[in-house]
Amino acid sequence: MNAHTHKRRRMPIFRTGCLLAGLFAGTAVQAQQTDSIVARLTRLTADFGAQEPGGTLIVSREGKEIFRKSFGVANLEQPMPVTDTTLFEAASVSKQFTATALLLLVRQGKLSLDDDARKYFPELPDYGATITIRQLLTHTSGLKDWRNVTYLTPWPTGYRLMDQAFALDMIFRQANLNYAPGERLSYTNAGYDLAATLVEKLTGIPFAKFVQDSLLTPAGMHRSYFRKHFRYVAPGKATGYFRDGKTWKAGTVLDENYGAAGLITTAEDLHKWLRYIHHHFKPEDAFTKMRLERYVLNNGDTCDYANGGVYVKTIAGIRQISHSGFLGAFRALTTYYPAGDFAVAYTSNNQEISTVELNNNIFEILFDRKVVKPLPYSDKDTIRLQPATLAGKTGSYMNETDSSDVLQFFTGQTGLLQYRAPLKALPGNKFLLEKTLYQFSGTGESVTLTRGGEPVTYRKIPIYTVSPELLKVIAGAYHSEDCNVTISLEQHPRGLIMHRAPSDSVILEPVFNSGKQIGYKGFDHGLRVIYDFHMDNQQVARLSVHLPRANRIYFSKTVSKNQSPRQLAGFRQR
Repeated sequence: MNAHTHKRRRMPIFRTGCLLAGLFAGTAVQAQQTDSIVARLTRLTADFGAQEPGGTLIVSREGKEIFRKSFGVANLEQPMPVTDTTLFEAASVSKQFTATALLLLVRQGKLSLDDDARKYFPELPDYGATITIRQLLTHTSGLKDWRNVTYLTPWPTGYRLMDQAFALDMIFRQANLNYAPGERLSYTNAGYDLAATLVEKLTGIPFAKFVQDSLLTPAGMHRSYFRKHFRYVAPGKATGYFRDGKTWKAGTVLDENYGAAGLITTAEDLHKWLRYIHHHFKPEDAFTKMRLERYVLNNGDTCDYANGGVYVKTIAGIRQISHSGFLGAFRALTTYYPAGDFAVAYTSNNQEISTVELNNNIFEILFDRKVVKPLPYSDKDTIRLQPATLAGKTGSYMNETDSSDVLQFFTGQTGLLQYRAPLKALPGNKFLLEKTLYQFSGTGESVTLTRGGEPVTYRKIPIYTVSPELLKVIAGAYHSEDCNVTISLEQHPRGLIMHRAPSDSVILEPVFNSGKQIGYKGFDHGLRVIYDFHMDNQQVARLSVHLPRANRIYFSKTVSKNQSPRQLAGFRQR
């Protein structure tokens, strides 16, 4: 008996006709609804190019497939169409397999979710607070995302081979946390690479084999496996692609690490997984409750990430269990809705198709409800900007929870600019930029952004002019043990220039100066970065570098009598 089987009561004979009519009517309504869903899904995917990188989308209802479409090509060099058997990188969709594998061991009593991670990983620095296994699985540990830390090196993720030993070394190097464990959710791959290693420690079995035997084979995922040696030839595997202007370029996945990513799979296998994980373990099963249990933060709020490596949200009254993945220009998505028993599986080698937008569009098609309430303002609500309205609003504002995120506001001919983008004024210290609402406080000391989700608050930070004399003090060579790299900073017409290796430099522009802290921003390998100099008596006491999901990476100034700063950063004079 499955979860949808119910005992029928014996009906009086005179009601049989009414009953059959009702059943036929219900069946007819559901068929009409399914026809409408299929038609809308067909229209949604109609624009996916046949000669471009593509993917496969599968949608089912109560175990019955109602939509399947494979589109595009798996490889542009020798164009072959994507089929049901084409293999893709699952990227972060892998996390639910890693989490489920570890939860099986919790079920067997081999560990507790509330165990101290240092019990199993004594190499983790003692940060003065306990990091639990539960926090590793729910992105609430405070650990930095080691992949983003590599962007401060000459060869970040995607540019060089990275194995499990490298990932663990980067995790163990970090001198501090992003925040106190349990304080908030900040997505980090570190927890999941540790989780996969922990599976090996507890079982004595290679992680890939344990997952294959315990999850992939029972789920019928016979084409799937966790990534092998980077030179392994995977028959039928697609190549990931991204747009660079009008040209397609191939993404790269030079990884041998596993846990946060690593699953190679098909959309059909991911669909089998959704059927297995949501029906093999019944809703009332303690394992299901543990898997879908979301983390309760230190302040009592419940975040959306669950122990099982999935987001569990309620959207417009509908429960959604979902996770997407993005790596090396591959994208993947799994979503399950208990209401209607809908399962959605998607794999793609086209970076340009957003899984967030696709997931939202499919939700709206399945349930005829909006994912995000539209902003209560539009262009028709804009007003003529009065000069007094600009008072106190220009300058720099830093994200309260992410020091790598600094906004700059300027005045221009059209009024207020967020960097170079003109904002449209609304009543009550509000401004609009397309679908983003900016709400300034009355004094301009803070601004809150609302953009398709929870509001984010930024605090104003002073920006005084940095004198040429102070720039000379700041310039020089700096080394970080956290990422094992030495850099050189020199004066530049726009502020500073960071040198790290031949043909590897970043221009940094000033964004704040409070006297005690001086900040410069840039983009390192395409990732935003803030260089935050902590000053003491007109000298650099410490340099903190902030990246998304990896704040406060410490650098110390390096002094050498025999080498110039550029030589210390890896340069050789010619």
